[in-house]
Amino acid sequence: MLKECASELTNQSMVAQLENRLDTAMKKFNAANSDNYTMRLQIDCLLRDRQFFNTMWRKQLRRLMAGKAQLLELVEQAIGAHELREESCARLHALREQAAQQYRKHCLEVRELQRQLEHSVKLEQFLRTKGTVRLTAADARAEARRQHRSELEAHAYNNHLNILDAIKEFTGEQELCRLRQEFTRREEENYALFNYVNELHAELTALADSVNQLNDAIDDEKAKHEARMYKQQDSVEALRGELAQLRAARERAQLHCATSEHALDTLLRRVRELAQSCECESLPLLKLVGGALDASASSARLYLTSLEHRLRETVDLIKMDEVNPLQLNLVAMISEMYTSVCPSVRQVLQRHAEAKARTPPPARRARRAPHSPRPPRAMLAHA
Repeated sequence: MLKECASELTNQSMVAQLENRLDTAMKKFNAANSDNYTMRLQIDCLLRDRQFFNTMWRKQLRRLMAGKAQLLELVEQAIGAHELREESCARLHALREQAAQQYRKHCLEVRELQRQLEHSVKLEQFLRTKGTVRLTAADARAEARRQHRSELEAHAYNNHLNILDAIKEFTGEQELCRLRQEFTRREEENYALFNYVNELHAELTALADSVNQLNDAIDDEKAKHEARMYKQQDSVEALRGELAQLRAARERAQLHCATSEHALDTLLRRVRELAQSCECESLPLLKLVGGALDASASSARLYLTSLEHRLRETVDLIKMDEVNPLQLNLVAMISEMYTSVCPSVRQVLQRHAEAKARTPPPARRARRAPHSPRPPRAMLAHA
């Protein structure tokens, strides 16, 4: 009777200690959950702020790049306009020098013709005032040559007049100044066209060189691409072989895991049957905590510890001289079953713990306010 009261008091004190520990652990767990929830909310706010900042940053970068592109385009246009202005100024300077040279040349020709005309007039006046001119054979030849020259000059003059009339008729312009201006303008246009043709020829040559360079670069890139494709094909074949090996290893691991789980379920079922047959003290404790009576990886150690205590108490209480053969056989059978089951269960539990430690954590669940899994005190009192 005293032993039963002592064991009952011990059980009650143990239950009270476990309740206090469970209450303390649940308070710590709830505090940690609340802190985690607050930190998650802060992290969400910071992530939203960072996303908004990244969006604004990308928009500003796009605006900056667009502004840079416009600035570069304006700079290129200004450079082109400056180069065109320099070219036009150089061309205008060249035309002015050419016009000045032609004007000086024309003035010299006019002066020479004026001097020859004055000389001819003076000579004619001198010959008229001289009197009668005696014609000799040399004079006759000279006069014939002079007449022939004058005829040639008159013929050339008439030809020039005809050409000038044809030009006037063709152009529809009768004034010589306008004809000269038109001729000068056409000559300038032809000179500009000639320069433009030269520039186009230079550009075509440069484009042909760039096309050849691009063709060479394309051939090089094709060769590199083919080499890269061959290398990628080799790497893909190697990866496929490695994938096949990994799949075979995974199938073997899955088969081994299934075998281990089957063995673990069998052992846990035998442990639960043995604990129920021995009426261990841990079963009411599991009911009180709210756990299932089925033996699992988390409660197997509690079952084994209870079985050890139960066997020790049974061995201490039974006296060998007063035990009948049936009780002795029962104790021997229970000891043998515990001895055969306990190491296997411990090994399987250790493997399960190692596999659980190697398993990566699951995906983060939807955030919600933490709640306490502790049952109400009324249910605990009722239990």
